Amino acid sequence: MENLNFGQLMEVYYSARRKRTLGIVFTAVAAFVSYIGLLFVTGINSFAVGVVFIFMAAPFFGVGIPFLIKGIIGTIKANRQISLLKAAQPKAAPTVVSAPVVAAPKVEEKVEAATVVEVKPEPEVRPVEEPKTEEPKTAEPEAPKATGFVDIDLEKYAPLDAGVSYNPTKDYKFHRADGFVGSVPQTFVNRTFPKCPICCSDKPEWTIAQHNQMSWKGNLYLFKCSHCDAIISMSMPDVTTLGNGGAGVASNPTVGLTNLMVKASSGKEAGAVYAVIESVGKSGVSPICQGKEFKLEQLQDMFLRM
Repeated sequence: MENLNFGQLMEVYYSARRKRTLGIVFTAVAAFVSYIGLLFVTGINSFAVGVVFIFMAAPFFGVGIPFLIKGIIGTIKANRQISLLKAAQPKAAPTVVSAPVVAAPKVEEKVEAATVVEVKPEPEVRPVEEPKTEEPKTAEPEAPKATGFVDIDLEKYAPLDAGVSYNPTKDYKFHRADGFVGSVPQTFVNRTFPKCPICCSDKPEWTIAQHNQMSWKGNLYLFKCSHCDAIISMSMPDVTTLGNGGAGVASNPTVGLTNLMVKASSGKEAGAVYAVIESVGKSGVSPICQGKEFKLEQLQDMFLRM
């Protein structure tokens, strides 16, 4: 965190504040549910109901307390670094206003004009120069314009190192899912990327496939551009619940809570959607960005500027 600039520190600060807010909300909900459970436990013939309420509060404690701790520590560290950065900036020198300089009055002296006899010089004879003939300049050919962005400023966007997950030798059977089956990811990618973020084609005609992996991070959707064969992967919870924190938990509590816990342990923002560039295909974009995980808005900002 010591090498971050002021803008990056402010982004870390606001991210820590969001974590702290989520931690307070989840912890408060867990405490409320636990309190109801204790009331039932102490009641007559309600012990089982109270135990159920206490068990229901456990996942909220598991999410809320880590968020609260990380949010508090993150805001303290960010405030400290912002204060150090402001103290290290050089102070502007005070401006000195000088008094206006008053010019001394000019004293005009009258001088009598003397009689001047004009002597006309003889005209100068110059040799006649021959006109110069300029050779026609040949127009230089214009450099071909690249269809993609070759130089990626990774320091500006600070992506995460996710690594390449898909297996290039495996037949994933990429296909269109315009019908009822698979319409959710197909509709999502068509709406999110009307242009391919890698080759900037306005007719990507996305095809989709699934990458199943035995990992606590969950399975992936693979999106392939038919124009440049570039592949982008996104986690299934981010596509189906849009990865938007509380709304994702409300729409699907089990998947939403798991997605929040995975992002919290990976250092990601709870309400952000992430995408990994698995392959740049034949787009001409530098392969240095393969295996990098970007926020969705960063990916669109980098490549969709044409």
